[in-house]
Amino acid sequence: MFGEDLLIGQKKVKIDGKNRIYLPPFTKAEKNDEIALINKIDTTGYPYVKLYLLKKYKEIAERLKKLQENATSIEEYLQYEQKIIDICSYINAVLKVDRERRVLIPQDIMATNKWQDRNSFICEGKGNFLVIR
Repeated sequence: MFGEDLLIGQKKVKIDGKNRIYLPPFTKAEKNDEIALINKIDTTGYPYVKLYLLKKYKEIAERLKKLQENATSIEEYLQYEQKIIDICSYINAVLKVDRERRVLIPQDIMATNKWQDRNSFICEGKGNFLVIR
């Protein structure tokens, strides 16, 4: 499953005409894995995306929800509520891995990042997430 083990490695990957990227073997991506896509811009202004296993985000949100249920004040309850909202707002899209280990990069991300004319990207494992540049 994508991202259950450390994501370590780097590979140039192709993107097809439908904006699908082949995930490298080191990701251990499997059909129907759900992946959170977070669109970012580095310090030089260059866009990239980070891919995380969505299950990890759901686990964090569930832990925060349990802490929220045990809050002892309205202020504490609202703090947990805001943390849950913040975590969810980072996710720009949820991707599903197809049977050929591809994910579809949404058209709005392609346009925002000005990636329409690209035919390849670099995928780099950064531990618990994958960077695509």
